[in-house]
Amino acid sequence: MGGMASPHLVHHIILRKLRMSVMANSQSVHSTILHKLSLLLLICSLLGYNCESMSRKAEKAALLSLEKYWGKQTKIKWSSIMYADQCNWDGVICNFDGFVTGISVGGYKLAKSIPSEICSFKNLTDIDLSHNNIPGSFPVVLFSCSSLEQLDLSYNSFVGSLPLNIHLLSKSITYLNLESNSLSGSIPSSIYQLSSLEVLKLSFNPFDSHRIDPQLGNLTNLGELSMSSMNIVGEIPDTITKLTRLTTLDLSSNTLNGTIPTGIWSMQNLEFLDLQRNSLSGCILDDPHELMNLSQLKTLDLSSNTLNGTIPTEIWSMQNLEFLNLHRNSLSGCIPDDPHELMNLSPLKTLDLSSNTLNGTIPTVIWRMQNLNRLALHNNYISGRILDDFCKLKYLSQLLLNDNLLSGPLPENVTQLQLTSIFLDFSSNQLTGKIPSSFELRKFEWSFLSNPGLCSSNHFGNFPTCTRLHLKMFVIILLVSGSAILICTGLIGLTKIKAFFSMEKDDAPSPLWKLTAFQAIDYDIEDIHCNLIDANLVGSGGSGNVYKICLDNTNREVIAVKQIWTSGRREHDMLEKQFQAEIEILGSIRHTNIVKLCGYISSSESKLLIYEYMENGSLYEWLHHKDDPTSTTGRLLNWPTRMSIAIDAARGLCYMHDGCSPPIAHRDVKSSNILLDPQFKAKIADFGLARALLKAGEPELVSAVVGSFGYIAPEFGSSRKMNEKVDVYSFGVVLLELTTGRRANGGGGYENLAQWTWRQFKDEGFHLTNVIDADISDPAYLREVQLVLQLGLICTGTDPSSRPSMKQVLQVLQR
Repeated sequence: MGGMASPHLVHHIILRKLRMSVMANSQSVHSTILHKLSLLLLICSLLGYNCESMSRKAEKAALLSLEKYWGKQTKIKWSSIMYADQCNWDGVICNFDGFVTGISVGGYKLAKSIPSEICSFKNLTDIDLSHNNIPGSFPVVLFSCSSLEQLDLSYNSFVGSLPLNIHLLSKSITYLNLESNSLSGSIPSSIYQLSSLEVLKLSFNPFDSHRIDPQLGNLTNLGELSMSSMNIVGEIPDTITKLTRLTTLDLSSNTLNGTIPTGIWSMQNLEFLDLQRNSLSGCILDDPHELMNLSQLKTLDLSSNTLNGTIPTEIWSMQNLEFLNLHRNSLSGCIPDDPHELMNLSPLKTLDLSSNTLNGTIPTVIWRMQNLNRLALHNNYISGRILDDFCKLKYLSQLLLNDNLLSGPLPENVTQLQLTSIFLDFSSNQLTGKIPSSFELRKFEWSFLSNPGLCSSNHFGNFPTCTRLHLKMFVIILLVSGSAILICTGLIGLTKIKAFFSMEKDDAPSPLWKLTAFQAIDYDIEDIHCNLIDANLVGSGGSGNVYKICLDNTNREVIAVKQIWTSGRREHDMLEKQFQAEIEILGSIRHTNIVKLCGYISSSESKLLIYEYMENGSLYEWLHHKDDPTSTTGRLLNWPTRMSIAIDAARGLCYMHDGCSPPIAHRDVKSSNILLDPQFKAKIADFGLARALLKAGEPELVSAVVGSFGYIAPEFGSSRKMNEKVDVYSFGVVLLELTTGRRANGGGGYENLAQWTWRQFKDEGFHLTNVIDADISDPAYLREVQLVLQLGLICTGTDPSSRPSMKQVLQVLQR
């Protein structure tokens, strides 16, 4: 048989025969023609079905081949229902004809490279392999997917440079997402030849320091451009304004300088503009009237730059604006008050003008923004009174007016506020009079600190009664009882520390050892084992030793290996649990501020955990070994570096609490478990005591006190119930370490650091410079240091419900 005609060819033959028959035959033979036509159509139908059936079977076989390649440890379970239609399989998308057009297996725990067989599906337009742990370099095999339109490879472990010929991707590709990998090198200019791109996401990759290529302006079909945290330097090129279809532009967290290009304010389709955390300078814009062009803008974030000048009144003309953040710039003057324009801001939910040099009063019309959820005006020079109108903001969850020059009494009418869920801070102002009884809740005790003129009529906190009588005895009782509880919990924790034994360095590796990798590696068991020698020992603890190993492989990698082993049965069981917790949690999560677990080696006698090596050691060493002549840190941590470390660590914990399902409580947050890379980027480490929670916010019973003395939340000493708020307490202690320079158990006498700082802060003679670390006493940073110190106190409140969430803590640190 020479070959089977295609359905399209048969159809063409039918039409030709029909025309010939109509022209050559008379009406008398019309019925014969119809009979022949029906027969030919039936043949065509059978031929077409047969071809399609064969092709679909081949596609099913290809899908099963992909499943087999990626392995049984993934979430792909196609073979268990192999007799079902593949179009009904999870992660498989088909067109109306039953052919595969999409493979969407994001988060399926894939840990192998992408095979070339993935391009055997001729109708394949969409590939989503995001949120896996796929290793290696950029998969050039995808160049063979000729019909590809959407490609999502975000949140994987791709390394190395993008290929210079990346333009060989499908010419019809419209969506390319490479966010949150470990791509480095430069961005090839050929990427700007992908002229069909509508979405380009390259954020959160450690590319080499580079400028934005002016050729970016060639991608005129772009609607979304995300280039955050990519090590971009220099100015924003004017050619970016050629991207007139952009709805989303994110260039945040880079080192961009110069002014904001004027043309950006003429991009009428913009809905999201994020330029935060750069070094942009000058006025927000030269011609304020150009803001009228941005009628679609919903989010505008210019925070953490060096912008100066005043806030243009026209900024209120953007009628769809929901989020406005100008925090931490050098803006001056009054907050503009134009009732007719501001009334258009009804959708506004977040307004952050904090940490500038704004003065004047709070415009009355701000209190009329009925949808406001967060209002942050702290760290300015705003004066005047707080009007009763703020109580009408029924959706308000955060009101931050601290560190200003506000005066007068507090509003009495707060019945419309949801006091159980609102976060207030009026501290460090010049408020006077009685604290309204509605505010006299434990969660608000810190909200009014450093207002000498405030008093309480109901023995609230450490405030004097409105008859000028102080309740010092009440405070003393609280401090003594809190100290007793923490001392007991600390002693219990100390009894849990066990002796350890080091492995004989000349031992040969056991034949029963097994290496399990969570990413592509270029070493084996022997490479690790032969380097577990005293010369490579960099640390030790109750559960084992830590070694720095410089591998003699292609990449000259440097890794950290933590050795866990014991000889006693009881110690073995305890450390086995810690080992399992570490690999289960770190093996399943990935975040830029959580230390990466590369793999582990196990045997019946010992466990070895393999991590990325953090060159700058721990935060503890930098804070508390600075006067040690044997210290290798070499220099002091200035305040901006400390602040950056705090933000990084908060991001990692915030991800564990809010970004993981189920949420994860670390339960041993401390400065020695915050590690620093060469650029002082902080990462949370040591998950041996971590625990997955059934539900965020719900207390769970624990069998024993865990953690480190000085960092243990007081609830461990009484109810043995815990939730993620134990991490908030411990992180609060870290903030106090960062600001005071003292150790967590360095309160003196029987106090820990949290108790000592609280006592200092409540003292009538309190002065910030007597408490903070002398190394960060630069007057330029004192206000920010005080804010972080106060935040540390809030986090170390004795009542877990009074502590903020890590999400709220991160928001405060970033503002």
